[in-house]
Amino acid sequence: MEKSNAEGHVPSELGLEELDNVGIHVQDVHADVHFPLLAQLPKRPTTVSPEYNFLFSTISPVMAVLFTNPFDTAKVRLQLQNSTFGPTVYRNSIDCLIKIARNEGIRGLQKGLVPAAWREGSKNVFRIGMFEPILNTLHNRELDGAPPMWKRIVAAATSGGLGAVACNPFELIKTRLQAESKGNKAVAYEHSYSGTWSAFRSILKHEGVSGLYRGSSMSVVRAIVGSGANLPTYSVMREYVLTNRLLADNSFTDIVCSMISSAMTAFVMNPVDVLRTRVYNQPVDANGNGLLYKSGLDCLRKVLSTEGFSALYKGFVSSYMRLGPHFTLTFVFLEQMRRLRMERSLETYTSQRENAMYGILQQFDVDQNGRLDRAELTDLIRSMIPSHHSYFLSEQQYTELVSLHVQQLLAAVDAETEGTIPLDRLCRFADDVDALIRVHELRAAFSFFDSDGSGSISEEELKQAMKRLVPKDIKMSQAVYDKLIHKQVQRLFRYGDQDRSGGIDFEEFSRIAVDLKRIQAGTMLKRWTVEAGIAVD
Repeated sequence: MEKSNAEGHVPSELGLEELDNVGIHVQDVHADVHFPLLAQLPKRPTTVSPEYNFLFSTISPVMAVLFTNPFDTAKVRLQLQNSTFGPTVYRNSIDCLIKIARNEGIRGLQKGLVPAAWREGSKNVFRIGMFEPILNTLHNRELDGAPPMWKRIVAAATSGGLGAVACNPFELIKTRLQAESKGNKAVAYEHSYSGTWSAFRSILKHEGVSGLYRGSSMSVVRAIVGSGANLPTYSVMREYVLTNRLLADNSFTDIVCSMISSAMTAFVMNPVDVLRTRVYNQPVDANGNGLLYKSGLDCLRKVLSTEGFSALYKGFVSSYMRLGPHFTLTFVFLEQMRRLRMERSLETYTSQRENAMYGILQQFDVDQNGRLDRAELTDLIRSMIPSHHSYFLSEQQYTELVSLHVQQLLAAVDAETEGTIPLDRLCRFADDVDALIRVHELRAAFSFFDSDGSGSISEEELKQAMKRLVPKDIKMSQAVYDKLIHKQVQRLFRYGDQDRSGGIDFEEFSRIAVDLKRIQAGTMLKRWTVEAGIAVD
């Protein structure tokens, strides 16, 4: 098979971005003409729109807190117990839940539910809703692939800190309401509010606006630590299991990833949580100053000196009993809403794609009879494959390939009358046309690398192809160029030779092309796949 020179790039995930860094650049000879017809069709949606992302980020945790608030009430009571006020009333988390239910009923278990719901909504519209936008600002996935962990942590800590500031008034009121108990079961100072708005008015009256933000610095620290552990752990785990096809994109995957991330979150966040709870609930003087602790650091010093390090992990079980189900329900609700929205978006996309395809096909219906005959189909396929050079083919081979596409398309669509295809039926086979052509793209691209026609690409063949694809910069020495090419070929070969047979066969080559659609690709990868004849959306 006759081959022509072409230039291209290879995956940044394999370290091949070094070629760009040292001045080896690629000429985009055919990138602008690759599949221009299908490029006119609507793009397939891959994520929900920003407005729905913020909406779902707000609703999902509010739904979750309806189920997990009793555990939060128990956590607050345990964390306040054995502070400078009150006797030991609860032995552990289960004992706390039982005694609250026995003495105060369901209302006691759900104390602080209203401010808790407001807290979750106001916090997570920033914490979850802003995580991806901030991460996308720090990192360009299209250019640089999957973001590293440190960027995820920075994005999560930033969005978490913003959420903590937004929700602090509701967090403060919730904590004080949950601290109140009946009879002799008090474990800490009680403010005796009759409800959420009573608490709000009382705090504004006696402590001022600044009183609503008491402990906000500790809340921000808690959110930075907690979100910095939770969101990166969850996102990395979920991307890993989905990318490597270890689990399907369903609620089970959401549960597994969120339970593990919540355990990490509870561990790093509990000490800050204990200190913040005590600062929140302490009594204040006439000027609104705390009577027990001057600051978070003062609270830490007193807790360590009077109760020891283990006091920082009081309520840990209750904390995880709340965080585990809470994060699980939050992410299950969140991901399910995203999936449902994506289904609706894909339905709209399918309809729009068929309508757009119909409009495009009408351009090739020369006789305006609502059908495409063989000659019209040939023009259609040629417009989809505008240049035989893109396929490393001679003009004769290109003509034969177009004819083969037309024949197979007629067979695939199963035309009923005299070798013609109705436009509306052909619209529904747009993706099949795409898939049909990609098979031959892969064959042509594979033959470009398999120079000896053995049916397997050797490392030496890959090396020679790389030298044709990536020319040496005039300022670079031959030794440096050869070293770089050798290093990158080794990495690419290890990636391609999945069965470690010493060569890349067509099945492995095809599998790599499929993988390219689901891994985070850089610019080098995209250009390489275009020039190699592998169509990547």
